[in-house]
Amino acid sequence: MLAELISALPDEQAYLELLSKYKKLLMKYARMLNYEDSYEDLQVFFLALVSKMSDNPVLTKGDGAIVNYIVSSIKHQYIALSKRNTHKSELLFSELSDEQLAFVENLSSGIDETDISDLYPVKFDLSEKKRL
Repeated sequence: MLAELISALPDEQAYLELLSKYKKLLMKYARMLNYEDSYEDLQVFFLALVSKMSDNPVLTKGDGAIVNYIVSSIKHQYIALSKRNTHKSELLFSELSDEQLAFVENLSSGIDETDISDLYPVKFDLSEKKRL
């Protein structure tokens, strides 16, 4: 069944039927990604994946192998997207505490009146020589 749908590509009806079969899986990973266009990104990946599968030898192994291949490919794409998006973490100045704002202002002004060890306590005491 799946092999027939994939071999029928680029038929629009085949694309729509494949998307409807894997919608729940795509939605699951899109929710876990937690950014605005995650579902669309996963859909684009899915459509590109099934388009390239016509020459894949997994089509001859049956529906179970095709399902496993698609599911593991989507999972790997989810992992890649989640790693890419963790580096894009943003923090607004309005979300900083007063101490953090003062620290940032001191750093940006070039005047360092704040001892960083006060902000980040050390679990063990260092001698004066080791601190410098």
